[in-house]
Amino acid sequence: MSAVVSVRGISGGISHLERVEARLRVHRALMWARDFAESQGSSLQAIVVGGRHASVARARHRLWMLMRHTLGLSFPEVAAIFEVDHTTVMSGVKKCERALEAEHAGRAA
Repeated sequence: MSAVVSVRGISGGISHLERVEARLRVHRALMWARDFAESQGSSLQAIVVGGRHASVARARHRLWMLMRHTLGLSFPEVAAIFEVDHTTVMSGVKKCERALEAEHAGRAA
């Protein structure tokens, strides 16, 4: 997937400079995502196209959550990078946040 393809979903009606900035954000996010995948002992390809296996889905959701909170990407921006609907990203991020909250509550008890 190229950055140009990924940006198409978020580039309607914006200036050339804004399109370039969007491409740079996508490139930065992809490089960051590769590093994340490697830190998980996996590859970006495995996380992106790894299907619905629970461990792969959890890693993908965690990646989406971190891209939102660390890189400041919007749901539509993350969705455009992964070529999924933004509501899919929203659902995955919320699921990951709930799991982290439950884990944190379990430690506090």
